[in-house]
This record gives sequence, structure tokens and C-alpha cells, in this order.
Amino acid sequence: MAYVIFFIVFNILLIVLQVFLAKNKKRIVGLIIPIFNLLLALSVALFSSPYTTTTTDAGTGLQYLTNNFGTFIGGVILIFVLLSIPAFINFIIYFVQRSRIKKKNQNEILKMKINDLN
Repeated sequence: MAYVIFFIVFNILLIVLQVFLAKNKKRIVGLIIPIFNLLLALSVALFSSPYTTTTTDAGTGLQYLTNNFGTFIGGVILIFVLLSIPAFINFIIYFVQRSRIKKKNQNEILKMKINDLN
């Protein structure tokens, strides 16, 4: 139960950090967490070995690891998609915050143009 609470609190803190970083004037700073999430999802998906089965030869008693390539690729894609969900959430936060900043800057420029006309 404590792990679940820690996991929830940790994700909430990451979301708050992402909002803070996305509001930074430098655009690249807000992309740190989403890109890190994507790279982590890709590395876990590629280096994990889903759907590996162990078969034992009845005659010799030796065990063999077998992979079916189709199920392996399907497993890698499934793991990547599931682990990319936090990255997509962070990308959404980033683009929403950047659009708010852009809209705010456009309003400030419009106010300055109106003041220049007066």
C-alpha cells in the first residue's frame, strides 16, 4: 500500500515539475521530462524480453529458450505504448503551457501596439 501511495505522490510531483518547466522561457527546458520518458520507455521495451518460453527436450532433458518473433515484436510495441503514456501526458502539458505563453505574449504585443497608436 505504501508503494502505491509513493507512486501516486511521485507522479503528482513530476506533473507539477513539468508544469513549472514548461513555463520557462527557454523552450527546451520543458521538453526534458517528456523526452526522458520516451527514451526510458523505448529502452525498457527494447531490452526486455517478453514472451520468452522455456522448452525442455524430453530425450536429453536440456532446456531451450524460444522466441516467436511476431509475439516478441507485439510485446515490445505493447510495452512501449504502455510506458509512453506518461510521456504523452507530459507532452500535452508542455504544449498547453506553451500555447498559453504564446497567447499571453500576443496579448502584450497587441496592448503595446494600441498604446503606440495613442
